Amino acid sequence: MLKSRQNWVVKSNREAGDGRADVIMYPRKLNVGYIFEFKYATDAHELEDMAKVAIKQVEQNQYEKFFLPQKLPKIVCYGISFYKKQCHVEVKLL
Repeated sequence: MLKSRQNWVVKSNREAGDGRADVIMYPRKLNVGYIFEFKYATDAHELEDMAKVAIKQVEQNQYEKFFLPQKLPKIVCYGISFYKKQCHVEVKLL
């Protein structure tokens, strides 16, 4: 959806740091970057833990390095886990 907007850059499964982030996006005005990492939980009780695992993966693999050339002042990381029609979102400012 945002990919069709000219004022946003959206990258999917791109190399970042020591791995590949699920989705990276930022506005062309370069004031904030967003990293989304998705996980699937095997049951509803795992939702919170899996979202935290997603955040930890971003930190461990240093996906924020993708934004070094842009020198963004703020990077927001979203760890999102899914189980059937339920989801849980963890957010961390990097």
